Amino acid sequence: MCRLRWRAIESAGTLEAVAKGNPNNTIDQLNVAMMHRILSFSELIEGGGREDLEKAIGITDRLVKLEPQNPKVKSERSIEYQNLGFCIRVSATALTRWNRFKRCWN
Repeated sequence: MCRLRWRAIESAGTLEAVAKGNPNNTIDQLNVAMMHRILSFSELIEGGGREDLEKAIGITDRLVKLEPQNPKVKSERSIEYQNLGFCIRVSATALTRWNRFKRCWN
C-alpha cells in the first residue's frame, strides 16, 4: 500500500470519528462519504474499491432521505454514481482484455 493511500485511510478514520460524534451534521457525514469515494476511485485501476464506494453510497442514501433538496448531497450522490459507472466499465474492459490475452496465447 502506498504511503499516500495509507494517509488517506488515516484521514478517513479521523473523519469517521468526527462524523460519529455528530450524526446529524450533514457536512461531517458528507466528508466521510467523499473520503470513501476518493479511496474507492484510487483503487479502481487495480480492480478494487467496491467496498469503499458501497460505504459512500450507504452514507448518502441516508442523507438523501433526510435532505433530498440539499445540493451538496445531490452532488456527492451524482459523483458516486459516476464512479459506479467507471467501476462497471473498468471491470468489463478488464474482462475483455483478459479474454483477448488468453486467445493470443492459445
